Amino acid sequence: MSRWVTILAFGALIAACHRTVVVRSGATPRSSAVVRVDNRLQQTVNVYVVSGGSDHLLGQVPAATTANLGVPEPLWGLVVQLKARTADGTLTFTRDGVTLRDTVYWELRSPGTLFSLFSGATLHGTDR
Repeated sequence: MSRWVTILAFGALIAACHRTVVVRSGATPRSSAVVRVDNRLQQTVNVYVVSGGSDHLLGQVPAATTANLGVPEPLWGLVVQLKARTADGTLTFTRDGVTLRDTVYWELRSPGTLFSLFSGATLHGTDR
């Protein structure tokens, strides 16, 4: 009989000590930033983010392709300059005042095409 009393007492103790655990998620993570580059040039370009006077390489986009380039987290939300330089270094495109959040679209076209005047890119250098 004392065995049953001990088991009941232990069960009552466990029931009395039971508490509800509430699980909450932490802070909502910020969404990542991506630069989507549509390279319509006939050569590969290296794409950079220029912030605080430093160039941060995002990646390389082959000729006639589109690529999503991830932005390093410390640069998320900053207003920066985008820079794309052809692999041979003859052409450099820039785009000023870009806020890095969500997805930024940037299309690169050969100089002299009508659409290139409205692509948001400034061309520096000349084609050889």
